[in-house]
Amino acid sequence: RIALDETDVLHDKEKRIEFGDNANGSLTFEKLQVASPEGCTKLSDSHVEIHPGERVMITGDPGAGKTLFFRAIAGLWPWGSGRIGLPAGETPIFVPRVPYFPAGTLREVLHPNGSAPAGDADFGAVLAEVGLERLSSSLDRSARWERELNDDEQRSLAFARLALRQPKWVIIDEAMDAFDGPSIRRVLSMLEKRLPETAILNIGRGLHNGHFFPRALNIVKDTGAAPLKPARVRTGAIDPPPKAAVRRKK
Repeated sequence: RIALDETDVLHDKEKRIEFGDNANGSLTFEKLQVASPEGCTKLSDSHVEIHPGERVMITGDPGAGKTLFFRAIAGLWPWGSGRIGLPAGETPIFVPRVPYFPAGTLREVLHPNGSAPAGDADFGAVLAEVGLERLSSSLDRSARWERELNDDEQRSLAFARLALRQPKWVIIDEAMDAFDGPSIRRVLSMLEKRLPETAILNIGRGLHNGHFFPRALNIVKDTGAAPLKPARVRTGAIDPPPKAAVRRKK
C-alpha cells in the first residue's frame, strides 16, 4: 500500500504524454517518448501519421519496449513526453497478447450487447475462417472459454471477434507472433476479407506478411533520455506491528 502511495506522489511530478483528437481522422505520434524505470522508448521517426485504412507493422529489437509502446497508445502508461493524436470520433480496439473473454455464451463473447446484430450464419462463417468451425454449434452455450480453448484457439477467437465488431481502428500487441504458419495465413486472409477499410497497427517481431503490412515503423531505445525514477519505499515508513501476546505452552 505504501509503495503505491509513494509511486503516485513521485510519478505525479514526472512528465506525461499528451493526448488529443485529430479532426482529419488520422493517428499521429509527435516526438513521442515513453519513459519507464528501465529506460525510454520511442519511434525512430519523430513525426508519424497513420491514415484510416492503413496497415502498419511496428517492430523493434527484443527489449526495445514494444509492449510499453502499446500500453502508452491505450492510455494505460502515461509517463513520457510528446503527443499521441487519436482519430476524432473513433474508439480503437486494442488486442493484447493474452485475450480476455468474460464468462457467458460464445455469442456474447463474440458480439456484446449494443453492437449491430449478427446472424448465426455470420458467426459460423467467421469462426470457420479462423479454423474454429467446431464452435459454431456452441454459440448459446455459457462457459469459461479461456479454460476450454488452448492458447492458439483463444487468439484465433479474439480475431474472429474483431471481424464481427467491425472496428475502424485496431492496435495489436504481439498477438500474431505466436501463430504458426497456417494459423497466421487464416487470420490475415480473414482480416483482409472482413476488415478491408480498417486501419491495423501490428506491434510485434515483424515476421508477418509484407503484402498485408506494406508500411513498417521501428521502435528503438532512446539512450539519451532519462529513465523514469523508480518508486522506493521510505525506510521506516511502515509502522511496526503491535506486539502480540504470546501464550506459552505449559
